[in-house]
Amino acid sequence: MQDLLTAAALRSRTHEENLCVALKSMIEPRNIEMKSVIALTTDGATAILGRYGGLVGRLLKDDPYLITHPCIIHQAVPCASMQSGR
Repeated sequence: MQDLLTAAALRSRTHEENLCVALKSMIEPRNIEMKSVIALTTDGATAILGRYGGLVGRLLKDDPYLITHPCIIHQAVPCASMQSGR
């Protein structure tokens, strides 16, 4: 079963630090510990995927067992454009 935590507008630029703060500010009021988050699906943006400074990199420092994978919908567009190029 999948649940959507919430959606929130960022009040500033989408830098790694802002994304990390936004995520934690959504989780903490619900009494969810970061170690309870087992997977994260991303859209592939650099601010999210940066291995060391991106959101994923920051979260992996706290939990090296966090599973990360790209969103299938975000991958469908490049795949479709590759198909149309044939």
